[in-house]
Amino acid sequence: MRNRKKVRIKDDLSQTTNYMDKCGTDEGHLVIFDRSKEKTRDEKIFQREEICRQRKVKVWGISWDVIISACYENLGLSSSSAKNYQGMDGGVNKRENSNEL
Repeated sequence: MRNRKKVRIKDDLSQTTNYMDKCGTDEGHLVIFDRSKEKTRDEKIFQREEICRQRKVKVWGISWDVIISACYENLGLSSSSAKNYQGMDGGVNKRENSNEL
């Protein structure tokens, strides 16, 4: 499983450098949203620099629940509301599957 993730990141880096070629830039960013349940929040958050085809790509790892919490905070909602959000684990918000909308 871990080896497959390394292959996936290499593919993502290659795709990012393809976009960089189209934009004519030598530096780019790749953001990885990690929704795995096996890792802690701290294990999901990282920043490193990779070189792909002689170009610098900053790779940022972030936990999905950090994004959700930031969105709730930006909207002025309580952090307990963010914790109750069903999509934090990568699932679908329960309301989308019901008639509550």
